[in-house]
Amino acid sequence: MYDNDIFDNISSDVIICDSSDTIIKLQELSQIYFESNIIKLVNYMNEIFCNFKNIFDLNRLKFIEQLLLNTTTAQTNNKIILDVETNGSYKIVQLSYYILDTTNNIIKQCNFYVNDGDNDIDFYNKISPQQITRYGIKPHHVMYKLSIDFSICSDIIGHNIVFDIGKVEQHFKMFNIVYNIPNIRYCTMNESKYIVKCLDKNGRIKQPKLSELCEYLQIEKNDDMCHDSLYDVFLTYKCYTKLLDIQINTQLEQLQQNISDLHMQLEHKYSEYIDLCDCIYKNKI
Repeated sequence: MYDNDIFDNISSDVIICDSSDTIIKLQELSQIYFESNIIKLVNYMNEIFCNFKNIFDLNRLKFIEQLLLNTTTAQTNNKIILDVETNGSYKIVQLSYYILDTTNNIIKQCNFYVNDGDNDIDFYNKISPQQITRYGIKPHHVMYKLSIDFSICSDIIGHNIVFDIGKVEQHFKMFNIVYNIPNIRYCTMNESKYIVKCLDKNGRIKQPKLSELCEYLQIEKNDDMCHDSLYDVFLTYKCYTKLLDIQINTQLEQLQQNISDLHMQLEHKYSEYIDLCDCIYKNKI
């Protein structure tokens, strides 16, 4: 079920899973150093989660905390695009994300409906009670999976990403989960403010909604699907890649302008130098 080389550094007395009572014993897992195989390690942890999601409790998940502590130095340069939907208060009812590699290709996609037993739906009523009841996962299971995927990312991206980070941090702390939010943050809402230049009712430039940014960037969207966090992640990904192109082109244009300005300054200085040489020559004559 698992790749053999994942267990090369685990001593023989460590039991990964006992099929009789599904006890996870990982006292020596901290000896594993997967700094070159962190993706494989994360996939292994996700597979454990899928196999035991119906019987997980906090005690069986404690090993992940030690795992994260031992892999914080093994973060890669992946990026995570994150979006959450809440019940209008503090509860996350849907959490979705893409993981991108260093060339911005999507290498992983996750979408979770979250149900703490209250069967809450989202603020915009895009998620039905039936979806929450049937597909909803306990919040601490979702947050443990997110904490693992955070550990392989250096960048976090979102539209109004401060809101999303605030909600997931709240849930990490609520369930006492060890986490490391990626250090580099890119907010498509903030980055596009002076590109889109949307105006508020007082005529001042405001931060654009995701729908307004899509309209400016000419990204087609289905309004009926907006505010589904997975669809919003998809739109944010499209906006992010287009904004990068715009910002790179702007930087190149600025660089070209700087070079042109420098060239003109050099020409002016050269002209002054020639004039000075002519003056000196004439005076000598």
